[in-house]
Amino acid sequence: MLVQSPAMYASPKPAGPTTASREKNAAGRTIRITGESGPTPSGGADLVRQRLEQAVSSGRSTDLPTTLVDLLARMNRVAPLTQDTSRRVLDVVMEPALRISESSAGPTGKTAQNELATDFGCFVTAVTRLALHSLPAAEVAASVRRVISGWDPRQIGNRVERDMVTLFIAVLHHHPEFADWLVTDLWPAAGPGTKRAIGEAFAVHERRSPGNRALTLAQSPDCSPDLAHRIRTWLRR
Repeated sequence: MLVQSPAMYASPKPAGPTTASREKNAAGRTIRITGESGPTPSGGADLVRQRLEQAVSSGRSTDLPTTLVDLLARMNRVAPLTQDTSRRVLDVVMEPALRISESSAGPTGKTAQNELATDFGCFVTAVTRLALHSLPAAEVAASVRRVISGWDPRQIGNRVERDMVTLFIAVLHHHPEFADWLVTDLWPAAGPGTKRAIGEAFAVHERRSPGNRALTLAQSPDCSPDLAHRIRTWLRR
């Protein structure tokens, strides 16, 4: 899919150098944001962000929003985006993710599950690849808490459970205080998929940041024998 800025459709101007940003997603789809010579990196990021807003507001479930977020994350590594830009990106992708709790409350068909998984995956990409590297970690953690409360990934599918593990590990790495909320607030009422994600995230996190939360959870009375065994297995790796 080719995405071009409005400048491409403007009246012809004298030939001159242009700047372009191009990325490919896993499916090989190319996104190109091209402008006339001279725009600042933040201007290019604004074009991508605006395209992201359009893609999300369209309501169509595609991988385009995730690809655009990934492009913004790459741009951020080259020339840091402003906090305002990063915050607006996170807000855009968080909006559909916040609807997961309500949308997954009742029976959902395969198509609906895929759409919810896509929305959550886009949010995870925004958090792990952009927001945690450009915004205060406590602020990002607060957004994560809002999104993951009130539903279980097994209502949607294994893909979401894996994304949740990735999300928890990343937030724990950047904001260790997130651990207290996971254990004290989320774990007690969490469903089996969320508990598994919490257990695995702690087991992985504690390989580089020693602690005993994973083992403590495995020994808690509200941890299933199967999950307790899995946590101990992860800790031995």
